[in-house]
Amino acid sequence: MDKIKVGFELTDNWKNGGFREFIQSLMKLPEKYEVYIISNDDISAYVVSVGDILMIPNSRVFIVNFTQDKIDKIVALGIDIYLENLKYVADQIENTTDCYGIYVNELPNKYRVQPQYIVDFERLVNGLNGENCGELTAKED
Repeated sequence: MDKIKVGFELTDNWKNGGFREFIQSLMKLPEKYEVYIISNDDISAYVVSVGDILMIPNSRVFIVNFTQDKIDKIVALGIDIYLENLKYVADQIENTTDCYGIYVNELPNKYRVQPQYIVDFERLVNGLNGENCGELTAKED
C-alpha cells in the first residue's frame, strides 16, 4: 500500500502528552504516513498553530464546523484512519465511511502497556499493509 492517510481531531487529544508524542512519531515517517488535521475546534488559530508546530502543510490542515462536515472531508480526502476524541463520532466514521475511526482515550490495553488507541492503530496499519494480524481485513468498497 502507498502512504497511509491519517487524520486526527485536536480537541482534547492534543492536551495529552502521549497523544502528541504518538502524532510526532508518525510525522517522523513521511514515507509511510501522510498526516492531516481535520478538526471542528472553534479556535482556528489553535488548529493552525498545531499544524505549524508539526510542519503539516496548510493543504492538509482543515477546520470544519460540524460532525457531518468532518465526515465529508474525511471521505473527500480519502483518509484511511481517523483518530477521534468522541466515541460516537469515531463510531459514525467507522460505520458510514471507508475510513477506520479510532476512539482516542488513555485507557490501556489490558495485555500491553500502551493505550488502546495505539494498539488499534498498529493493528489497522498491519492490516492495511497486508501483514498477518489475525482476521483483520481492509474495508470493502
